[in-house]
Amino acid sequence: MAISDVAGPLPFDWRLAARRILRSPVTTIAMIAAGILCGLYYPDFAHAISPVAQLYLNFLKMVVLPYLVSSVIFSITAMVQDPKSVRYLGKVGMAVLVVSFLAVLVSGTLSLILQPGQIENPQSRIELGEFINSQGSVSTDLAFPFQPPPSNGDPSGGHSILLDLVPNNVFNALASGQTIQVLLFCLLFGLAMGKIPQPSSMSLTQALNAVYRACTV
Repeated sequence: MAISDVAGPLPFDWRLAARRILRSPVTTIAMIAAGILCGLYYPDFAHAISPVAQLYLNFLKMVVLPYLVSSVIFSITAMVQDPKSVRYLGKVGMAVLVVSFLAVLVSGTLSLILQPGQIENPQSRIELGEFINSQGSVSTDLAFPFQPPPSNGDPSGGHSILLDLVPNNVFNALASGQTIQVLLFCLLFGLAMGKIPQPSSMSLTQALNAVYRACTV
């Protein structure tokens, strides 16, 4: 007699099935399509359920910074402490710089050529601004300016871009959501942790790993 005949069929795990469905890319695409159709054909219903959507977005924003900090620091520390991956750090850093430079070059060139967002007619600007601002938080959380903001002279000149990358207070950068500054701090902190002996950095590494896993549950 076969073992499968004795054991019988395995019970259906509803939790595992629901987790697979919710994490499937097909589910994400289907929900995006449903949201677009709902906004186009049932705008009143979309406005009615907008607090639920805003609550979901707030939950996502809540875990972005902990996920970013823990994952970047933990990954950089593990790479630096691994002798096999140290030789690839220079190549990875160079690849990141090259790709970032190419992305800035392409986007800047296309912006200069296509000039997106340029509206020559002042009346069209006013009508577009009134339409966007009338949609409330469902459409946008930003006010649409009718006139360009006044340009103030930058006393630091070209050095302001470099100065803005380095946070003078990492906790203030975390609180204000300065992602670039936080990312730079995480990279430098991860490199510094990688140079510390593993017995000294093990507790913090395990804590960061726990935070990362908690954000991805």
